Amino acid sequence: MLRGIPRVVLVEFLGTLAVVGVFVGLGLWLDRRVSVLPRKEELIEAGRPRPLGADHEVGQAPHTALGCDRARMARVAGAQRCACKRMMTPQPEDEVRFGDRTLAVVRVACPTCGATRTLYFDLRS
Repeated sequence: MLRGIPRVVLVEFLGTLAVVGVFVGLGLWLDRRVSVLPRKEELIEAGRPRPLGADHEVGQAPHTALGCDRARMARVAGAQRCACKRMMTPQPEDEVRFGDRTLAVVRVACPTCGATRTLYFDLRS
């Protein structure tokens, strides 16, 4: 006995503290290895405005239109591959206005799986 506390109670108390300490330590280690909650830096980065066109590759949206001539447009449209690895077939070109620019739009389609993609070109004379 330690000052009136039975030995069994003291062992149970220290054992409980040890188990809790081990699980808290494992939780901290696991959180550092595999983040469950976002870190402060990630939250700050998420709050920043993303640059225009960050979600699209060049030519896949009007604001990322590829500046080129008609020959390069035909090469780029003819070289598109589908996710199924087949060559995509270009459809006839169309024109759209985007702000003060006139863009050529070419839709390409996969003859195998039917997937489509739209390509935007800012044609130069």
